[in-house]
Amino acid sequence: MSAPTPNHQEVLFEITLQIGNFVKRNKLGKVYFAPVDVQLDERNIIQPDLLFINIKRKGIVRNVIHGAPDFIIEVLSINNEARDRNHKLPLFGKHGVEECWLISLKAEEVEVYHNKNNEMQLTQKAQKHDTVKSLAINGFEMEVSRIFES
Repeated sequence: MSAPTPNHQEVLFEITLQIGNFVKRNKLGKVYFAPVDVQLDERNIIQPDLLFINIKRKGIVRNVIHGAPDFIIEVLSINNEARDRNHKLPLFGKHGVEECWLISLKAEEVEVYHNKNNEMQLTQKAQKHDTVKSLAINGFEMEVSRIFES
């Protein structure tokens, strides 16, 4: 797989700053960004673009993260969109990820998914003028336009 584009990295950097600063300021847990291995089970190791682990579950962080993060972000690009939607999203649901945001560079939108009965279900499709709120990161919300400012 080829390296992420500069636009992918700019979007990931901005969202990492926003979420990372919020989580750190409020002492909610830990935020990690790619590349970091997440071992969901013996056969499935993934590297999400960004993830959050609630402080109550910090024990899953070792040399790799053992188990599902509470929150994951994937920045979609031409090279990874099919894999993120068709392979990773179902894995997230099956293994107990609470919330996932798929960020589309092309559409400049955020799709918010929540885990319901071990399946990730779309709960919001947010455009530039919208605000997204996280359930997994208590109190965090962000205007979508901030993600795509650069």
